[in-house]
Amino acid sequence: MKIKVNIVIWFVLCFAFAKAQTIPVNDASQLSEAIKKAQPGDTIVMVNKEWKDVDIKFKAIGTAQKPIVLKSETAGSVKLTGNSTLRIGGDYLEVHGLWFENGNVGKNNVVRFEADSDTPPATNSRLTNCAIINVNPDSREITNYYIALHGKNNRVDHCSLLGKLNKGPAIAVRLKNSIDNNHRIDHNYFGERLPLGFNGGETIRIGTSTYSKQSSRTVVENNFFERCSGEIEIISIKSAHNVVRNNLILESEGTITLRHGDYNIIEGNVIIGNNLPKTGGIRMINKGEYCAQ
Repeated sequence: MKIKVNIVIWFVLCFAFAKAQTIPVNDASQLSEAIKKAQPGDTIVMVNKEWKDVDIKFKAIGTAQKPIVLKSETAGSVKLTGNSTLRIGGDYLEVHGLWFENGNVGKNNVVRFEADSDTPPATNSRLTNCAIINVNPDSREITNYYIALHGKNNRVDHCSLLGKLNKGPAIAVRLKNSIDNNHRIDHNYFGERLPLGFNGGETIRIGTSTYSKQSSRTVVENNFFERCSGEIEIISIKSAHNVVRNNLILESEGTITLRHGDYNIIEGNVIIGNNLPKTGGIRMINKGEYCAQ
């Protein structure tokens, strides 16, 4: 009996202290295979080059202590072009340093925190130090998002998002299948967005009117919005119990708009219009809203 117990303990220790791997991948096939085999603590490294028309399905399960990381060999040197997209599904996943530029994904979203519509969305996951630049469909009337933020406890930080010309926010927090999202959108750069000419040109939208009485609890903080003039709502709040704080908005046509939802907090934001037409401040509707410097 003692021998059996010792064997079990040995296997447990081997699993607990298994060495994390760094796995370089050079093409879509290698990438898919590496993701399928990924274990907590592993890092998958996409080599520096142009990756064209790649649908990355990053579906895996990490842990808080050992997330699974997908990263570029050098930040900004993995260029995803054409109809390349990224889908994140699982728990404790991180994506670092990918650069989407000059693509066309049609009605798809460039990044989606959901691997499949019939599986649970991503949780406790992160997109960091990435860029989405000038990725647009053929028509401005086609709706998609640069980032569709599903699930719970996810973070988008230190990313650059600019050059969106078509309908749909740069980041949309989705409440359809999960409320009390507890997402963080922080330390990002939102670059120039030209006036769309009709509704749907928000830079960030949290929720929709359908779910406006639900709590999202998303925090938007320490971001820089520069010439984000897609429409009158730069940040559009359509859910409850969100925080928008310590952001800088420069020369952007529109306002921080609490359109639907209650008990949101707006504080410490700096809005500089430089006397340009259509620039604004904060528009508040509904009940329990709080605004402070």
